[in-house]
Amino acid sequence: MPSRKSLYLESNNFGSRMFELGRLEEAKSHFQYALDSLQNDIEPIDCQRRKHGLAEATSPIQGWSRPMKSREDHIFVYSRAICLHTSFDDKYKGLYLCCVTYNLALTHHLMALKGARSSDYVTSSDLYEDSMTMLENLIKNAHSSDEHPYLTDLRVVILNNAGHIYYTDRVNFKAALQCFEAVCGIVSELEISGYRTALPEEEVDLMMTNVLLRFSVSAPMA
Repeated sequence: MPSRKSLYLESNNFGSRMFELGRLEEAKSHFQYALDSLQNDIEPIDCQRRKHGLAEATSPIQGWSRPMKSREDHIFVYSRAICLHTSFDDKYKGLYLCCVTYNLALTHHLMALKGARSSDYVTSSDLYEDSMTMLENLIKNAHSSDEHPYLTDLRVVILNNAGHIYYTDRVNFKAALQCFEAVCGIVSELEISGYRTALPEEEVDLMMTNVLLRFSVSAPMA
């Protein structure tokens, strides 16, 4: 019988399945349940334990979902949720939280694109910020990005999608361009180092083209 904590991760994965089907309200409910359950169950873990956890060879992340099609836009949004292995391991608590928070942020993001509620943009932006804060702490305490490739991939995705919100909802072209330039910088550094991303190559290319915002006549960069 699965442990109580494993059920939190199964709730996340069921949310990912609903996400793939475009059933975003249901996906949101399952991601929110997983996040609330993890937050209520989590105790702080010291840096040494977190470092040890990130150095493990087996990833707690199972992979990315199929993309959820959203409204066409000239700024590409990365629209894949994260699926987790359901064998709960305490040393990955921080990463579980980060991933589920990202999933919930993405769901609100796509709901906003579908015109559900304008407040979804605000919620999504706040959740992306939360997940990036968690991610920065995980990266800081990792020995290198090679120890956990999903950390770097997730950073690229969050920056890209945050840039889209700056551009679309907040009409803050400068902040959006900063996000897209950061994506290009990270990806370029990884290519030079020989790092192999788990993100689909064609979708990485689309994220890289978002930096062409700087040439947009509708977004003059004074």
